[in-house]
Parts: sequence; C-alpha cells; structure tokens
Amino acid sequence: MKQHPPLSLRDYIGVGLVFAFISVLVALLFKNIPQANEQLIVYMLGQLSGFVSTVVAFHYVLNKNSETATENTGKAFDALKAAAESAPPEKKP
Repeated sequence: MKQHPPLSLRDYIGVGLVFAFISVLVALLFKNIPQANEQLIVYMLGQLSGFVSTVVAFHYVLNKNSETATENTGKAFDALKAAAESAPPEKKP
C-alpha cells in the first residue's frame, strides 16, 4: 500500500479555502443580499473562486506535471554531463 506524505500547511490552507468557498455558496442560498452590497458579494465570490481554482490546479494538475518535468530535467542534465565528458579537450593557441 502506498504511503502518503504527512499533510503540510499548504494542504490545510487549501482545505480551508475550499471549505470557505462552499460555505459562502451555501450561506448565500439562504440569505437575502441587500442591493447596495451585491457588487461586493460578487467580487468576494470571484476572489474565493480564484483561490479555490489555484488549490485544485496545484493538487491535481501541477503535481503530476511536476513529476514528469523533474524526470525530464534529470535526463537532460545527464545528457549534458555525458556530452561534456566525451568532448575532446580544447587546444590552446
């Protein structure tokens, strides 16, 4: 069975942001918003949705791409090292 690393502060912040977004959406279903505050609520909801999108992108998209990128970078450095070691020494004039 695969063991998962312990949760970090980033994970807790991500869970908090997702929970806050869902809580606000549920609260808005049951609360009447005054006309004067409508734009403020729309703005804040937009901010929260941006934060949640970032969390989702980090956990589900970037982690997998990061693993592949790390492997590719390692292979590239190995190729550079091999090329540098096989190059003939430079002649000085």
